[in-house]
Amino acid sequence: MSLDDDSPPGDDGSGSYTDEYGRTESWMSSYDESTGCTSEERSDGTVNMWCEDGSNMWTDEFGNTSSTTYDEATGCSFTTSIRASFFAGDCFDSPVAYVDTVMAGGSGWGIQFGGDRSNCPLTLTRVTITGLTAIMTQKALEFSGNLESSPVTIADSTLIGYHYAIRFAGTVTSSPVTISGSTLVSEDPASTTGVVQFDMMVTSSPLTITDSTLTTASTAGASDGVQFAGAATDSPVSCTNVDITAAANGINVIGAATRSGVSIDGGIVSAAEWITMDTQVDSDVLIDNADLKHN
Repeated sequence: MSLDDDSPPGDDGSGSYTDEYGRTESWMSSYDESTGCTSEERSDGTVNMWCEDGSNMWTDEFGNTSSTTYDEATGCSFTTSIRASFFAGDCFDSPVAYVDTVMAGGSGWGIQFGGDRSNCPLTLTRVTITGLTAIMTQKALEFSGNLESSPVTIADSTLIGYHYAIRFAGTVTSSPVTISGSTLVSEDPASTTGVVQFDMMVTSSPLTITDSTLTTASTAGASDGVQFAGAATDSPVSCTNVDITAAANGINVIGAATRSGVSIDGGIVSAAEWITMDTQVDSDVLIDNADLKHN
């Protein structure tokens, strides 16, 4: 085979290409008569599929997928992107926003921020993250490093993780977390953490949840709706019209709570314990118009 030319396609649909630098790429294509689709898998890990009905799908080497379907009745095409996102390293002064996005988990997450974040707000609007399994205790959204002055805003979204829906693994400072109109689920029946989990100290970072649902998969486990494993200072929790179904605690503050009260207005809390605060200083608990149930 000469350089810069495709090799003759094999009877099995295979082929290859070598450029002038000696780099070779190969592929394998196949046709499915039952669906009318042709699929081509390439050596770089990408997959391309196109069908006689006008639909197509492309998957890159990281598992991110874009698919397009065609509606003959309307003459319109609809494209859906499914991807797993990983941001390595630290972030400074760089906001991130996802809008109208569908994602599926890759190596343990839907979205993961690997380093510290300073003045790096995150906004999710109408985002769906699903398809996670028990492998690597997968989570829909994880912040592996520390957050400082980096608010997190989630609206009208669905985050379904196996071990967590949202995990803050590092300290959280001056970074309010606001969740509205969203569904958050942890599917691990043996989890001992929260659907929304704070592992370390939280300072000056209120958590505000409105018109949302937090659910753990099974009442057989020991998981919480919201769990603060470390101390919370000047970081009150406010829930308005929020339905929480948890195996252990609706809201659990394990570390010392200082000026970090809990307010529940409306909604349903179904848990073994509704609110648990081990040590509290100037941290009031206010419950109004809520339906409280022991599971």
